[in-house]
Amino acid sequence: MFTGIIEETGKIFQIQQKGSHWQIEIAAKLVLEGTKADDSIAVNGACLTVTSLKERSFTVEAVSETIQRSTIKNWKSGQSVNLERALPASGRLGGHFVQGHIDGIAYLENINDLGTNRELTFRAEAEWLELIVEKGSITLDGISLTVAKRDPQSFTVAIIPHTLQKCTLNKWRVGQAVNIETDILGKYIKQMLDAQKRSLNKETLAKWGYRL
Repeated sequence: MFTGIIEETGKIFQIQQKGSHWQIEIAAKLVLEGTKADDSIAVNGACLTVTSLKERSFTVEAVSETIQRSTIKNWKSGQSVNLERALPASGRLGGHFVQGHIDGIAYLENINDLGTNRELTFRAEAEWLELIVEKGSITLDGISLTVAKRDPQSFTVAIIPHTLQKCTLNKWRVGQAVNIETDILGKYIKQMLDAQKRSLNKETLAKWGYRL
């Protein structure tokens, strides 16, 4: 479990394809503290398992399903990435509950500079948009953000200067592909509502005493 509060940005040192999975070595500093093999680190929002560590880097593995669902397939050596260690049991939840399970990809459509602040508008698949609500939380490339606006085709998030400086956001340009993870609470609610809809049929209504 993560919070969406980025601890630092790292830099991809090298990527090696090992059959259906990739080994990715990332240069870092802060997230190496207290980290050991088999721990989890969110890299641009994707929960990946640490397989080995060096003095100034760590290596993670990504399986085929994660690679295809996310932007990992487009990663290159030298690229900056957002990093966050898994939340300890005694840790503070500064953002929101983030699983590190990427839903899909969103694309940056518009950047609106508002002095020191910035609004970013993204388009995404309809199946993810229906889980997004105004004033709700969303994770983009591992960053916990609040949804400012939402319409049937897109959603907008507002960015403060501190967030811009602490992660890769200041490098994003129109057309940028980012990993998206919608709020887990919305997913549970949708699943329950869908189950109720499926069970509500003529036979069920008849059992409840309705005359059809």
